[in-house]
Amino acid sequence: MKAIYREMDYEKKGSVHWAQFAEYIRHHETGHYLRSHGIMTHDAKELFQLLDEMNEDPDGTVDLESFVLGMWRLSGNARGTDLCKLECQFRKRASVQEARLEDIQSRLDQIVSTLLLASPKSLRIEEQKG
Repeated sequence: MKAIYREMDYEKKGSVHWAQFAEYIRHHETGHYLRSHGIMTHDAKELFQLLDEMNEDPDGTVDLESFVLGMWRLSGNARGTDLCKLECQFRKRASVQEARLEDIQSRLDQIVSTLLLASPKSLRIEEQKG
């Protein structure tokens, strides 16, 4: 898999973008080799996105580590592909949920601060009435 990656990374930048990947995957011999390892190449865009999302910071390119790890995880039957898709979807959703929880916590902190600042005033007003 490392040799395949190095061939795709003909610019020697350490990352492969979509056009490089698509060109390489569409090549008959390469596609056949990957399919012989159980990696479905019929949807090259989805395959590229899965590989891009193997790390925590998808950026529209695939590095060597993501490519080798992704191909290793994807090789075999469709169950491996499905599990990889689920893992990527889980990471995305977990990231979104974490951001939402941080936002909620921030808003709750603001509410508590506002209530604490308002409480002494209302107590003073009630003391003056009494």
